[in-house]
Amino acid sequence: GSVRGFGSQGGGEPAVAVTTRDLREAEDRMGRYDRNQDGFLSAEEIGGGRWGDDPMQFDRNGDGKLSKEELAVRYAK
Repeated sequence: GSVRGFGSQGGGEPAVAVTTRDLREAEDRMGRYDRNQDGFLSAEEIGGGRWGDDPMQFDRNGDGKLSKEELAVRYAK
């Protein structure tokens, strides 16, 4: 099944469908990089990883950290 992704927020991007696989990938990354185990990836935690892009561009609510759902949208794209 798929979970609806986050809609666009000013960027004109269409909403993206997040699959179970995207969520699993996000959970895997969370497990690797969420050093303080708070369920979010901070900019500092993200800075310690290898990323092909800037994951913070998927910080939809602008709180300076990524939730599993926000990270899953990254994999859905």
